Amino acid sequence: MVRLKTRYILFQIHSESQTAPTPKTIISTLRLSLSKNYGDKGLADSITSFIIKYFSPKTGMGILRCHFDAVENVLGAMFFVQTLDGKNVVLEAIGVSGSISKAERRAIRRNKDMIRRLKNEGRENEVEGLILDMKDENEGEL
Repeated sequence: MVRLKTRYILFQIHSESQTAPTPKTIISTLRLSLSKNYGDKGLADSITSFIIKYFSPKTGMGILRCHFDAVENVLGAMFFVQTLDGKNVVLEAIGVSGSISKAERRAIRRNKDMIRRLKNEGRENEVEGLILDMKDENEGEL
């Protein structure tokens, strides 16, 4: 028996709005984009094991699991998404990984860099809120 190979896409949502979309909204928008840009066959090939494993509304960062062969289609569909819940957004694909632990490590490294940059800019009040929200969401880990 052959196992199903999956990949994990680390992404971040950049939006002008303060409210973050739900994972369900993100998935449905990506499915619509896949259908529109790659047709029904592209959608059917892509939705095998298609799920958001992690999403942080505070940072807008998430991890999406998809089938190994569908990574390019999903990345293309992410590129074409312009609105979520009627708000203009940009979906940035940060990286693709074969294991969720490496995607988590990359997300942690990116958040640490963001915290360091905020501290250097003198915006410590934003850093404290970010760290507390991350601990509440994940109980101390990503």
